[in-house]
Amino acid sequence: MKNESPAVNPPWLTAGKQPEGWTLNSIFQGNYDGILISNGPGDPAAVAYGIKTIRELLTYKIPMFGICLGHQLIALAADMKTFKLPFGHRGSNHPVRKEDDKTVEITSQNHGFAVSAEHLKEDWRITHINLNDGTIEGLAHTSLPIFSIQPF
Repeated sequence: MKNESPAVNPPWLTAGKQPEGWTLNSIFQGNYDGILISNGPGDPAAVAYGIKTIRELLTYKIPMFGICLGHQLIALAADMKTFKLPFGHRGSNHPVRKEDDKTVEITSQNHGFAVSAEHLKEDWRITHINLNDGTIEGLAHTSLPIFSIQPF
């Protein structure tokens, strides 16, 4: 994202594969201040090219923020794992605790996958927890400007 710049729809989120003629350098040509990895439907593991691209972007230390599917893709790119929730998180009034100050936010959610706490990497910390089932709702890298949140 760049101040006052139009949004760029990353084509790899649409089909889960590299579009013809598109490269990682396309991102750098925009001279963006950061990258937003947005939400979308389905199994995050099926977005193989998106995971590969995000993994490469992690090495450049570019500020990144992931929302919903973007949260899951960042986790997968960082070699964590996701899993299918038995019933998903659907609807409003889901309590989520912010781990830094222990305040609770009431969120609206619509997703069927979550990041596995068992596979949390050493250089990541949990920022938000779902109080209904204890699943990870937010992550932040401990030394890079990369963070993500699940609700939405």
